[in-house]
Amino acid sequence: MLTHAVDTADGETSLDAIESAIAQLRVGAAKAQANLLVMHPSDWSKVRRSKDAQGRYLVAPDPTSGEASTVWGVEVFTTTAQTSGSAFMLDTSKFGKVLVRDSLRVLVGTSGDDLVRNLTRFVVEERLALAVERPAAVLKLSGL
Repeated sequence: MLTHAVDTADGETSLDAIESAIAQLRVGAAKAQANLLVMHPSDWSKVRRSKDAQGRYLVAPDPTSGEASTVWGVEVFTTTAQTSGSAFMLDTSKFGKVLVRDSLRVLVGTSGDDLVRNLTRFVVEERLALAVERPAAVLKLSGL
């Protein structure tokens, strides 16, 4: 996996780091085309609030026209499972695949007084594994 750290000493912003990461994936070992950026919601909020010297928003010029969900043409997925201050840029068509470990199972049953209360309990589960076949198609951004 490649890494790109935001260098604020050189005046690099989070938007600069995201664009650099896109370029780094494209010309790096994977020759990947970035199509997904995974970020913490607070980091994405910070990026969306980026303004120019005249106070105009850079990511979504008109915040009332709908929520921006892309940056530099790359879809952004926000999740609190991602650590704040870092993000992952990847090419979903090249980095790997999802393998099914256990197929979908549905269990139905009752417990305690469920029968008297007319309740039925369901458990639905599937076990999956993520196989990263091309680590070079994933880039970690830090210092956002």
